[in-house]
Amino acid sequence: MFKKFYPYEHIDSVFSIDYNLLYEKGYRGIIFDLDNTLVHHGDNSNDKVDSLFKYIHSIGFKTLLLTNNDQERVERFIRNIDTQYICDANKPDTLNYLKAVDLLNLKRVKLCMLVIKFLLI
Repeated sequence: MFKKFYPYEHIDSVFSIDYNLLYEKGYRGIIFDLDNTLVHHGDNSNDKVDSLFKYIHSIGFKTLLLTNNDQERVERFIRNIDTQYICDANKPDTLNYLKAVDLLNLKRVKLCMLVIKFLLI
């Protein structure tokens, strides 16, 4: 039942991903988790994360934050980032994953979901 949630790629950091390669492979959207993926739990965004999103968008990706955090936390985090979000997502329930696909207006096969257990910046 939970096999669909198993990762099939492992990376150390969102900063070590070859986003150009993902785009070349046909991916057009990236769904990010927030805490312990983009920043340590509870931290605000920083220049490095803000720059990463600008770079990802310049390639042509659509992005979305899918997080169990509340709206206040997410809005504080994205103050310098232009991205959609779903807060209070109740992960790992699949309902909001499907909502994210609809919001990005992409087919599921065109999306990556990035969740990193430990952030190594």
